[in-house]
Formats: sequence, C-alpha cells, structure tokens
Amino acid sequence: MTGTDPVHPLLTPGYALHAEMAYLVEAGLTPLEAITAATWNGAVALGLDIEIGVIRQGYRADIVVVRADPATDITAIGNTVAVYKGGVHYDPAVLRDAVRGMIGS
Repeated sequence: MTGTDPVHPLLTPGYALHAEMAYLVEAGLTPLEAITAATWNGAVALGLDIEIGVIRQGYRADIVVVRADPATDITAIGNTVAVYKGGVHYDPAVLRDAVRGMIGS
C-alpha cells in the first residue's frame, strides 16, 4: 500500500504519490502492482473496498485519465489528460497552476 500522499508541507499531493509508485517499480513491483498498491490495497486496508479502489458501477467515480498505459510504463501517470472527482471534471493545467501557487514555484 502507498502512503506518501497525506497533507504534509514537504509533499506535493499527487506528485508524491507518482514518485512513490515509481520507487515501488524500481524496487521490483510491476507497474500494475504499484497501481494496485495505490488504489485497491489502500481501499481494502481502510475497509472501503465496497465503495472505492476500482472502476465499477456503484463505486465512487474519482479517476485520473492519462495519455498512455501506466500498467506498462508507470511514468505515464504523470501525463494527465483529465481529473474527475465527485463527478466534476478538473483541468490538469489548472490543478498544476494551483499546486505551483501553493508551493511557491
């Protein structure tokens, strides 16, 4: 299971999780195993696997859409095309600008 993405002044949400997943692949997990660690395994550990962790009818539909297949190349998770949270679409460029504003870069 992953765990570097909580609110912390030295971690940028999203980016820290992407780095952690890449480190898991470097350590020997497959990209799909790293994705599972960041989604399904966390849901199971929190007892929320009946509502989150997979894309399935009746589950919460928060999703990040990327340009390539992260199951074959984990770095593809950094090439975000769209973000949907609670049924609302968020433009990745707007989110990146907001994060840059938060961290002052």
